[in-house]
Amino acid sequence: MINYVNKKISIQADKFNLDNASSSSALKLGNVKLAENVREDKILYQLKDNASCLVKNYSSKISVADDLIEKKQGNIDKRIRKSNITDLLKSDTPSNTTSSTLPSLETKLKIESFDKPKHDFLGKGGRGTVYRSGNMVIKDLNGASNDQKNHELNMCNAWHKENGYTANQASYLVKNHLQMPYREGKFPNDEKVKTVVSEMFKKGFMIGDPKKENFVVDKQGTIHPIDFGLVFQRSDIDNVASDVATEIVKDYAKGGYKLVPAELKSDYSKYINQLESKCHALGTVNIKELIRSGLVSIVKNN
Repeated sequence: MINYVNKKISIQADKFNLDNASSSSALKLGNVKLAENVREDKILYQLKDNASCLVKNYSSKISVADDLIEKKQGNIDKRIRKSNITDLLKSDTPSNTTSSTLPSLETKLKIESFDKPKHDFLGKGGRGTVYRSGNMVIKDLNGASNDQKNHELNMCNAWHKENGYTANQASYLVKNHLQMPYREGKFPNDEKVKTVVSEMFKKGFMIGDPKKENFVVDKQGTIHPIDFGLVFQRSDIDNVASDVATEIVKDYAKGGYKLVPAELKSDYSKYINQLESKCHALGTVNIKELIRSGLVSIVKNN
């Protein structure tokens, strides 16, 4: 219903097109009351123009208001997420905090738009393509499940927290892109891989694919894990998702065991078999590989 009021003239136009709402057309439509009040066609044309302007003005105001609300909400969400990250890294919680208690840290990338040609290509593996942008690494996780993406994010932040990283060095997940601190260095030899696997185990962490490409040695000689897709915590083994467990078990059985120190082989077999109980992945692995990995053994009868 649109109302036009001018002194004693009151016009109500409803149920028919304003373009045809003249005194003559009003009579044709049988609306005598309206016809008696309408004296000039231009009044209704003016009414239509005024109504159109009002709609445009209010639409613009509503659009501006929506933009402001969205911007404010975005800033609030960003502050909340940053606070969560800071709390995670500054928390006094013991180092064996499980990944299930770690938040899925999600916020805007510091790099506002991810344009592959503008970043340095570092490598491509079975679980993603890696690029470098300044002091950060961007891992494109296309094809990974939500459980797999969140697992890698949480393990990365749990390890960094354990080793004293600051909030500015936290990792972030935005859709399919995992942003992590870049580590300058070179790949370690096999003996150094075994050393870092042992150090990780002491801190409660294990890895299903301990190969040199998943670590770097910095200038000080410190070895750092750089791929957390198949890392897990012993204290949180019951909460590892089945598709993540499947990858860990298969990679370990197909060669990951080779760079596990001899003194840790029995522990690794124990926990890998615990993961196997929830995913049943070993049925597709060759029996010879299973025997070599130590996950199964042959008992000879005398």
